[in-house]
Amino acid sequence: MNGTRQGNHTEGVRTMTRFNTQLVHGLPVNDNNTGAVNPPIYNSSTYAFESVEAMPRWDYARSGNPTREFLEKQIAQLEHGTRGFAFGSGLAAIHAVLSIFQPGDRIVVGIDAKDGIVAVDGWGVSGDVEATALAKEMKKAGVKTIIYTDISRDGTLSGVNVEATAKLARESGVAVVASGGVKSIADIEALKPYEKAGIEGVIVGKSIYMGMLDLAEAIEIAAKEG
Repeated sequence: MNGTRQGNHTEGVRTMTRFNTQLVHGLPVNDNNTGAVNPPIYNSSTYAFESVEAMPRWDYARSGNPTREFLEKQIAQLEHGTRGFAFGSGLAAIHAVLSIFQPGDRIVVGIDAKDGIVAVDGWGVSGDVEATALAKEMKKAGVKTIIYTDISRDGTLSGVNVEATAKLARESGVAVVASGGVKSIADIEALKPYEKAGIEGVIVGKSIYMGMLDLAEAIEIAAKEG
C-alpha cells in the first residue's frame, strides 16, 4: 500500500476501494461504551474466573487477550481467511507451524521467480535475489525439494519454463518440481529428459480443467524410465 486512495471519481469525490475501506475502518468495535473507533488495548495479564469450574474466554495474556483477538480477526478479514494468528516473535510463529508436522513428514519449499529473480509479497515485489542462489541456501538449510514457479507464466497456459527449471535443479543440487504455464502433454515430454538433472515432478492444474491435458497420459509419460 502506498497510502493513496484509489477508485472511481463520482462528482469530484474520490471513492475508496473495498480493500482500502477495510484497512481504514476494519471490524466494528463493540466492546466498550465510549464510542471509540479503535479497539482498546488491554494491558491485563490475568483475567477473573467466575467460578472454579468455569473456564473464561481469556485466562492469561500469553494465551491471548481481547486486543490480540481483534487483531487476528482483522488480519483474517483483510486476507480473506478463516482465521488469523498473531505471535510475539518470529520464532513463536515458526514453532507453531512446525508443530503441525509429525516426525518423518516432508516439507517442500516454494520459490517463485520472474526472469530468474525471486518474487515476494504476493509476487508484487522483487526480492533482489537470484532463484538459484536462494535454492543453494535452502539446500544448506537441509531442504530436499523445491517447487519452482515461473510467475510470468503461471496461469497463462503458455508452456512451462523448462530451461529455467532445469538450470535451478542443476546448479542447486536440489530436487525440483516444475510449476507455472503447463499447457499440454508436450510440456511433460519437454521436462522428462531433465529428470536425471533433478526435475522430479510437475504441478498441473488449469490445463486439466480446460481439457488441454489428459492427466492419465501425463502420469504415464512421467512414470516411464528415462
